[in-house]
Amino acid sequence: MSSVNGSDTDALRARNRRRKNKRVRQTIIFGSLCGAMVVVLLFAYAIYNETIAGPFDIAFTSDKEDPRAPTPPPCPGPEDTPVPYSDVEINVYNTTDVSGLAASAADEFRDRGFEVLDVSNEEIAVNTTAELRFGPHAIAAAYTLEAQLDGALLRLDEDRMDTTVDVLLGANYDELRPSEMVDLVPDEPFSPLSNCVPITVPTEEPEDPADADDTEEPPLDDEDAPSNGEEGDEE
Repeated sequence: MSSVNGSDTDALRARNRRRKNKRVRQTIIFGSLCGAMVVVLLFAYAIYNETIAGPFDIAFTSDKEDPRAPTPPPCPGPEDTPVPYSDVEINVYNTTDVSGLAASAADEFRDRGFEVLDVSNEEIAVNTTAELRFGPHAIAAAYTLEAQLDGALLRLDEDRMDTTVDVLLGANYDELRPSEMVDLVPDEPFSPLSNCVPITVPTEEPEDPADADDTEEPPLDDEDAPSNGEEGDEE
């Protein structure tokens, strides 16, 4: 009888050991998988934030990125020369997470004499020093601004008819180029950028004739002028 009870006890202990070993293996396996997933997530997040370089050249996108790809800048006209700073109207926008960047840059532009119209933030990713956006009538102004910034990109909007230039400050912006290093000579045509493309600058739309009536009344002929008699007798 004692032999039978001893066999049952040994079998019970063996089952308990197997269950315990199974739980230990499951804990080790699931723990290893969770740890590996955490490492992968941390690695992916570091690549996304550009803290480390990834093994592949894959471009990550975010909601802030502008869907339009950069285009070659326009070439200046053969007679385009630097615009006096006081005649250049700009809007300064901060596209980074650095607080006060646009206000600081706007003060620098004002100190040089540029006319700053608007200072604000933009939810667009600009990964260079700055991006200048403008219309065909502001090419000379844009080239004047490009000389103030190291590594700025020029983006033309052919549908834009004003002469204002938008300055979008990017991740690499630090400060304006020192004044003594600005390579601009008054009355000397710009040197085109190496990858620029020629464009045709549209003429400004003429005013609607119905909106402007500059016709002068013709002078009266002598025969149409009222006579003294027609004017009435004087008292």
